[in-house]
Amino acid sequence: MTFAVDTHFPGRDGRFVVASVLVAALAVLALVTYLLLGKLFWAQDTTASIEPRYARLLGLREVGPQVQSSLARVGADLSRYAYPATADAARIGTDMQQRIRQLAEAAGLGVAGSQILPARPHAGFTQIPLKLTVDGSLEGLRSLLAGFDRETPVILVDNLQVNASVPRVRRGQPQPQERLVGQLDLSVLHLQP
Repeated sequence: MTFAVDTHFPGRDGRFVVASVLVAALAVLALVTYLLLGKLFWAQDTTASIEPRYARLLGLREVGPQVQSSLARVGADLSRYAYPATADAARIGTDMQQRIRQLAEAAGLGVAGSQILPARPHAGFTQIPLKLTVDGSLEGLRSLLAGFDRETPVILVDNLQVNASVPRVRRGQPQPQERLVGQLDLSVLHLQP
């Protein structure tokens, strides 16, 4: 019984060469199969890790118009509470000082002094403080505080100290009206660029 290998490749050396070539081809095939399976498993793992992120991005794309309208509303609300980033911080302080002096005078209060304090940076905004000393009646102080609420951007009251000053009464003279002296620590917000 003769094999096909014996007739086509007579001799021991011919069969050794054929066997070596077949083993080398099988080794190369096994190596290529191993590498391709490695790439396949890597691709499946990568796809599995990307899929949730991709689904989130698709969800964000669907709600994009809602996000844009919400951002527009927040921007409009933010302009009520803070000066824009494009405004000059020094100009904001003097503007605030003038606005508050006008509000105090309109409320019937005398402004004994006002001082712009150094700005305090925070995350996303800068707080510009002002110390104000006023004197007048309780009704005038109420009117001033109510006026702060109507201002845009909003004027924040950080601290309020009020003392009553009662003038001395001389005999035979009518009781003078009680005066209040108030010290207010105020501030406004300035968005950072």
